[in-house]
Amino acid sequence: MYDVAEGSPALGRRFLVAAHKTFALLSTQPEMGCSPKFKRRALVGARIFRIRGFENSLIIYLTAENGIEILRVIHGASNIQRLLRLESE
Repeated sequence: MYDVAEGSPALGRRFLVAAHKTFALLSTQPEMGCSPKFKRRALVGARIFRIRGFENSLIIYLTAENGIEILRVIHGASNIQRLLRLESE
């Protein structure tokens, strides 16, 4: 598990503010993220976008009728396909 605030509460607060701002931006412009080809049917249409100021942190989300549905926030070095596949097992 990736802990952005490990040893630095100030960094953790900055991360939360940046994540919240990025979530708000995506909720008004959900098509901003890239749309990779996920193999799992439940992830078809999922999009990925970086948290502003924390470019190694990725938001995986789906567009929804009234904004977005955030599936996960992960570190960019993660094997996204493997991580999401394991969660469904």
